[in-house]
Amino acid sequence: MTTLTNLYLIAHETVRSARRRRHLPVMLLAVLASAGICCSMEFFGSVHYQQFFFHIMMLVLPLVTVVVATLTTCWVLPQQRQDHTLHLILARPVARWQVIIGTFLGVAVTSVMAFFVFTAIFLLSLWWRAVVFPPALLHAVTLLLVQVLLFNALALLLSLLTTPAMTAVVCLLYYFLGQLIQPTLQPVLAGTPWLVRLPAWCAFFATPHLNYFNLTMPVVHQWPAVSWFMLVPTITYGVGWTALLLLAACGLFRRCDV
Repeated sequence: MTTLTNLYLIAHETVRSARRRRHLPVMLLAVLASAGICCSMEFFGSVHYQQFFFHIMMLVLPLVTVVVATLTTCWVLPQQRQDHTLHLILARPVARWQVIIGTFLGVAVTSVMAFFVFTAIFLLSLWWRAVVFPPALLHAVTLLLVQVLLFNALALLLSLLTTPAMTAVVCLLYYFLGQLIQPTLQPVLAGTPWLVRLPAWCAFFATPHLNYFNLTMPVVHQWPAVSWFMLVPTITYGVGWTALLLLAACGLFRRCDV
């Protein structure tokens, strides 16, 4: 019971602090502007309009939610170190791993709430323009939600190693590189010498593959939805990486000076 109470109190305080951050209303305005532009535009033919709308949605929604997850997380522990809040927390009977898990729960709740708000804005825009929901849309939203949790854990780990600004830069750079380079790296490596291929393969498999969470093509072209059982490996992959990053953060925080 004490452990659950500690996790709740830390998570609750993290959510309260995160709601005051300025990046949340900025991202909300960006989503509203994107959805408003999509609603106000006209195309010759409903099919072209639907593809345009889904392209914009699958471009903006993952980006703003990753930005929210990163910026919500990267400042928490450094700020608590700076204002000595961590000293007060650790003065109680609180284990260091509880600080990491409680902080993660707090930033995850904040990021997931923002994710649902942003997703609802786009879905209401679809409904307003009488656009038929793609069969794979719910699958795409589910995988993007897993990606949000992954970036919460990644930003939390990096915030123990560097400054909040550098954490944000690394996370956003990794997001763009993961979307652009990882899908094309595997066929390129197939034709390289093994001396080059071996370290590249190690780096390739030592990082989460963000393209696994990207269902832009099935959504845009309205491919038939697959069974939910087909998504279980991808969801397990994302949750597993999230747990691994949290475990690394717990181990690192045990050795940190606060």
